[in-house]
Amino acid sequence: MWAPKPNMIVEVESLGRAKIIKIIGNKALISLENFNHLQIEIEVSKISPINSQNIENITNAKNATLGTKMDYSGRKTLNIEDNKLDNSIQRIRTIESLRFGLVPEHHIEYLTLGFNDIKEWAIDTFNKCVINQPCGFEISGPYGTGKSHTLSIIRYLARKQGFLTAHVEVDGQNISFSNPSMLLNNLWRTLAENGIDSDNPLVNLYTKAINNGNIPQTIITSGQDRIKNNLKTIYTLIRTGNIDKYAHIVESIISCSDEFTVTQAKKEIFSEFNIDRSQIRIEPMVSKTVSKRGFDLVESLAGHAVLAKLAGFKGLIITIDEFEIEYYDKKNHIRVEEILNTIGQYLNGNTIYYKAPLGIYIATVDQYGYQGDPLIQRYIAPNELNRYRLRVWEQEQRVKLAEKIHKIYCEAYNLENPFDKSLASKIERLLAQKIENDDSGLIRSFIKWYVGLLDLKYGPPKEKVV
Repeated sequence: MWAPKPNMIVEVESLGRAKIIKIIGNKALISLENFNHLQIEIEVSKISPINSQNIENITNAKNATLGTKMDYSGRKTLNIEDNKLDNSIQRIRTIESLRFGLVPEHHIEYLTLGFNDIKEWAIDTFNKCVINQPCGFEISGPYGTGKSHTLSIIRYLARKQGFLTAHVEVDGQNISFSNPSMLLNNLWRTLAENGIDSDNPLVNLYTKAINNGNIPQTIITSGQDRIKNNLKTIYTLIRTGNIDKYAHIVESIISCSDEFTVTQAKKEIFSEFNIDRSQIRIEPMVSKTVSKRGFDLVESLAGHAVLAKLAGFKGLIITIDEFEIEYYDKKNHIRVEEILNTIGQYLNGNTIYYKAPLGIYIATVDQYGYQGDPLIQRYIAPNELNRYRLRVWEQEQRVKLAEKIHKIYCEAYNLENPFDKSLASKIERLLAQKIENDDSGLIRSFIKWYVGLLDLKYGPPKEKVV
C-alpha cells in the first residue's frame, strides 16, 4: 500500500500528472502539471503514484498516439493529423476540468462570461503597475459571482503581458494576513505557474536575475535589504559551485518555510571549505517582533516584485482570495487590519521601501451593507477606478455558456448532437432556485451540473488517451 507524501509526483484520475503539495486528511492539495500548476484539493483515492519508468512509458504511449516524429536534432514535429489530435486532447482536458468546476487556460477566454470587460479593466491596472507604481485592487461581488475565476483570469492576462504571478487563498487561521510567514510560504509555492522550477521557485527567480547580470547594491530599501542579501548569498553559492547542493535549504529560509532555521542553514553551508562566511547573508524574512511583521510582509512582496523585473518580468501580480474569512476570528481581525494599514502606507509611499512594479488584487464579498469590503477599500483600493464589480448573470447568459460547453463537449468526443436549449434552461432554473446566495457559486455549480447532464445524456463518453 503506497502512502502519499508532499513533493511526490502522482497521476490524477482524468487530469494527468501532478505534484503533491500537502496532505489534508483524506485529501491532497496538488499542483496540476497540465493546467499551469493550478492547485486544487482532491481525494487521495483519485491519485496514484508514478515513478520514472511509468513516466517514460506514458510519454512513449502519448508520442505513439499523437504520431509524434523527431527530426535530426531531436525536436518534435507534428503533421496536420497530430494537431487535430492535440486539439481533441485539449478539449477532453477542458471537459474533465469543467467536471471539477475549473476552467483551464486554453479555453478561459471562450468560456468566461464578460471576458472582454474584465480584460479591459485588468490591462489598465497592469499599466499602472508597470511604471514602478505599486497598486492595490479589489474584485467584489455577491456570493457565487465568480471572484475566484476572475482572479484566475487576471493572472492569465498578467502572464500574457509578461508579469510574474502568484496567488494565495486565506483561511482565516493558518493562512492569514495576521500570519505573514505562512501567507508568504503558500504564496511563493504558486510561482511554478510561470514556468519557474517548482522545487525551488524563489531560488530559481533569484538565479534568473543573476543570469541577467543584475546584482544591484540596493533593491528595495537603502537600509537592511534582505532581498539584496539573499541575492548575494545565492550568487556566492552559484559562483562556488554549491547552489544545487544547498538550493532547498536557501529556499526554505527565503520562502518562510519552517523546515530549516537560519542557524541550521548557515551551519550546513559553512561546512564548505571554499565559501567565505561573510558572503552568506541569509536571514529570516519575517521577524519575531509582531509589530514589525507588516513591514516584513511589504518588504518581501515589494522586494520580490523588483527582483521579478530584474529577472526579465514586467513586475509581480499577486491575487488573494476568500478575504471574507478573515472576519471569522475577531482576535486575529485586529491584527489583519494593522497589516492592511501597513500595506496601505507602502502603496501611498509612506514607508522606507522603494516603489516596485507590484499589483495586489484581493477578492471580497459585500460587508456591512457595502458593495465590497470597507477595510480593503480603505487601505488597499481607496480609488474607485481600482475596484472591479462583478455582476450576477441572467439566465440568458448562462444558457449561452451552456451552448459553448456543449460545442466543446461534442468536439471532444466526436459527437454530432444539436444543442438542446430547453434542457439547459431547465437545469439553469433548477440551480438558480436551489443555490441562490450560496457561497459554492452559481456559475461553477451550473457548469458542473451541466457537464454531468451531458455525460448522462450522451454516454458517458468512452475513455481516451490524454
